[in-house]
Amino acid sequence: MKKRILCVFILSAIAVVSFVHWYRTSAVQKASDLALLQEQVQQKQAAAEAEQDRALALERELNAARHEAIRNQQQAAALSKALSTNNATATNAAEPPGNNLLKDPAMREMMQKQQFQALDRNIKQLVNAQLQKKLNLSAEQTEQLRDLLRRKQLPAVELLMALMSGQLDQEQATAMGLRAKAERTAADAEIRNLLGKESYDYFDRYERSDPERGRVRGFRSQFADAGQPLSLEQEQQLIAAMYDERQKFRFTIDYDDPSSFDYTHLDDYFSEENMNRFFTEREQLNEQTLARVQTILTPDQLPEFERLLREHLERGKTTVRMTQALFPIRKLNKLP
Repeated sequence: MKKRILCVFILSAIAVVSFVHWYRTSAVQKASDLALLQEQVQQKQAAAEAEQDRALALERELNAARHEAIRNQQQAAALSKALSTNNATATNAAEPPGNNLLKDPAMREMMQKQQFQALDRNIKQLVNAQLQKKLNLSAEQTEQLRDLLRRKQLPAVELLMALMSGQLDQEQATAMGLRAKAERTAADAEIRNLLGKESYDYFDRYERSDPERGRVRGFRSQFADAGQPLSLEQEQQLIAAMYDERQKFRFTIDYDDPSSFDYTHLDDYFSEENMNRFFTEREQLNEQTLARVQTILTPDQLPEFERLLREHLERGKTTVRMTQALFPIRKLNKLP
């Protein structure tokens, strides 16, 4: 009897120990499973938040693209009509009143508004948070710099609009050209005083290389669509290489550098001879740039880069020729 009781006691103890062990093991497993589940939930939440951020960013880009497309359609329609008008003017000695769209105050106001908005967008994009941090600019200094950049570029925009409207004779065009150049020089001097020599030297290079940054931003999606995305390091190296090659190249006429424009003789500056020379020199620069980036891009990326250079050159030809067609300066030269 005692042995039976002892066996029962031992079996009961074993059962209790086994239960306690099972319970602890189960609790640990449940805790582990719960932690894993919580981690998975957190990962899914993070992924959902990231996806939401990407969706919002894409929506903003889509809305911006829609607005830009509308502006471009309006401007293209106006430029197309103005181009037809000025081509007709070139074949006729006298221009019938009302043919130039920019003589219409409403049309001129719309075009000026678009040009000024584009100017402000470019300035904000140039003087961005990254540049503010790099130059250690206060909020007040940042606004001063942006205002000076408007002063630097606005007279040239006003001159181009006045020229395209056909409002100026040669003497008035020359006077506005001299003022635009003087304003640019004066604003540059104030920017130098605001920033100091070291920061100004950095900003000057940063501003002059803005065309290359813009082109690389445009190239980014093209490379990605071709299945050859650019790394951030490649983008920075491309910007530096393209800018350095352009700076070393000695253009006879450089339509990419507004600071070199002869605003007092834009008819000569945008002559057919000068344009043909510029495009020929641009092709030479593209060849040199393509050779320079051989060590930056992969063999698969090089053909895409070469294609984008050619496309950019063709767009440049269209822009410059349209600019020339929109300037009724030859007619102005005939005025007494």
